[in-house]
Amino acid sequence: MMVSQSIPKSSIDSKYIALALVAIITLTVFYPVLSSHLISLDDNGLISDLNNPDKNFSLKGLFFPHSIDRYYRPFLVLTFIADSKIWLMEPAGYHLTNYILHTLNAFLVFFIALKLFKSYSKSEHIALVCALLFSIHPLTCESVAWVSGRSDILGTFFCLLAFYFYLSRFRGKTVLVILSILLGLLSKENALAIIPIMLIANLFLSYSKEQGLMHTAKSTIIWLIILCIPLTIYLYLRMNGLSQFDHGIKMAVSNNISTSNSAMESSLLYVPATIAFYIKKLFFPFPLNLAIYKINVVFYSGFFIFIMILAGYFYLKKHYCIIIWLMLIIVAFSPAIFAATSKIAWTPFAERYLYLATAVWALSIGVSIRHILEKAPNNARLTAIVIISIMLIFSITTFLRTAVWQNDLTLWTDTYKKSPEFAKVLYKYGVALGGTEGLAYFRKAVEVAKDKDWKDRSLVALANQAKKDKKYLQAIAYYDQALQIRPLPEYYYEAANIMITIKNSKQKEREKNIIKCIDYYEKAYNKKRDPFALYQIGFLYIELKDYKKAHLYFEDIITKFPSSRFADHAKSRLNQIKKLSHSYKSLIYPKANSLLCHSSLDQRDSQGQYSLCL
Repeated sequence: MMVSQSIPKSSIDSKYIALALVAIITLTVFYPVLSSHLISLDDNGLISDLNNPDKNFSLKGLFFPHSIDRYYRPFLVLTFIADSKIWLMEPAGYHLTNYILHTLNAFLVFFIALKLFKSYSKSEHIALVCALLFSIHPLTCESVAWVSGRSDILGTFFCLLAFYFYLSRFRGKTVLVILSILLGLLSKENALAIIPIMLIANLFLSYSKEQGLMHTAKSTIIWLIILCIPLTIYLYLRMNGLSQFDHGIKMAVSNNISTSNSAMESSLLYVPATIAFYIKKLFFPFPLNLAIYKINVVFYSGFFIFIMILAGYFYLKKHYCIIIWLMLIIVAFSPAIFAATSKIAWTPFAERYLYLATAVWALSIGVSIRHILEKAPNNARLTAIVIISIMLIFSITTFLRTAVWQNDLTLWTDTYKKSPEFAKVLYKYGVALGGTEGLAYFRKAVEVAKDKDWKDRSLVALANQAKKDKKYLQAIAYYDQALQIRPLPEYYYEAANIMITIKNSKQKEREKNIIKCIDYYEKAYNKKRDPFALYQIGFLYIELKDYKKAHLYFEDIITKFPSSRFADHAKSRLNQIKKLSHSYKSLIYPKANSLLCHSSLDQRDSQGQYSLCL
């Protein structure tokens, strides 16, 4: 019906020729990627750290981190470490690794197809078509051209490898299936989809009239137990032996749980529309867009109903094979449904989410081709023309799409044209343009953005330009708005830095600015316990000639951060205070016991400010 279990005896040379053809065509289509730069969405911070001799990465630190913010992908990071040792900061090397992994995935699709169609005389031809449809499909471009898109490629590699081992007949394949799935999960969480894919496949592959349903049920239960092993190991590693709370899972769940019933209902309405949207994308991927932030829910909900009616028709006609493959495709991109209804990713929809589903789709097309050729062999020529035409369209589209990924400007120019009202895209496009050219897009981003759509980043960009133009008060106003959205320590630091540069002829105005700076640093310290903030506060109190408060902050640094470099600087400042204040002893050791109530900067007064108990 769907598949057979063994691979036919065929010419080894013909397989090599087919694989060489896949590699050459894939390289030709993706060749422009090798000259692409690293873009702003790439993990430039990670790549820079990997090439920093002062930073060390250990296997224990990768697999058993102290905390997990959002992602836990240690095996993915290992591939970047390998790249950094070979290619250093050369972008072409990182892109080459992506191409190689993508080509290996196409090879796996080829070998899986050989097993699926072993009973058909032209199995190698269909396997070649499946591999090429996958390798040149425009939806794979985002994962291949984007260095950080490797997570999809690597996760899919192990998923396909696990499925290949599952279809194979040799002793020890169970261990290889477990290991492959585990490595897939350690590369990207989406690899979880291979577990239901294998279970659904097993329900139909293990069924036979002679052995009956009991044999199928028993086989599926056994595989369910087997597949739970890598999942259990993964969760154990992710939670560091259950000794820590996973903030990544917490974020995913909390973002997906709405506080209102109406919002929850709205989110659930997105599910059928999302399914229909991604099915349409697989068969008709146009237009290609990096930042898909909304879809026509009404249209795609209607399209979903049409798909379900069509599935019902095939069920009544007993064309179960079509329904099975439709289920497998949907399961393959099921993690993307969760992303669409939550806020864990920077865009709710993405073409890269369909990377694994594209492989399943290509195999389903192989099933369709076989069915057509068996039922209507006279249509072989027409079928070949249609397939070749689709391949040509896909090849040209993907080749042109790789040119869009050459650098930040080409990528964000294209993305802006397709998503001109998306605040995050406006911000990125403004950054890519740079200078005064980007200001209009930052302003527009501020206008259209929701609070968490990187609005603070656009405000900071406007603030930095205002600072460059020496419009300091305007820069401060922008930073204050950004801080209301996202109170990050670095924003407080930069706002304080700008405030202190404002020159006032009047002493009182100067003192007000310093007090405002102190407020910024105190709030920054409240967000992140950094001795730098305490040191700056102490220094500013010296500027105000309030040596008593300055002393307390410097003492706090020495007490709380004795091993930091700021502790040594704080000691120097304390010596400076002694010289500046003739009445130092009376200030620091007053007759009243006011200092006895001082318990560092961790206490607050009724106004929410730090209480220094002076």
